[in-house]
Amino acid sequence: MIIPVRCVSCNNVLAGKWLAYLEKVRELTKDEKLTYLTQSTVKSPHGKALDELGVTRTCCRRHLLTHVDL
Repeated sequence: MIIPVRCVSCNNVLAGKWLAYLEKVRELTKDEKLTYLTQSTVKSPHGKALDELGVTRTCCRRHLLTHVDL
């Protein structure tokens, strides 16, 4: 498994947040059903997990959201 170590854009350390991010996403998606095209906008479990971990920069969020395990 190759995880993102640092953000390429801002050089922020992401490696320490990867496992916590995965655990929070699993925890949040366990009970939550994904529904699209609703009248009210609700954050996805992935966005909630990133907010809880304090990942606020768009570039860092992009790295964690689009990472694929190799």
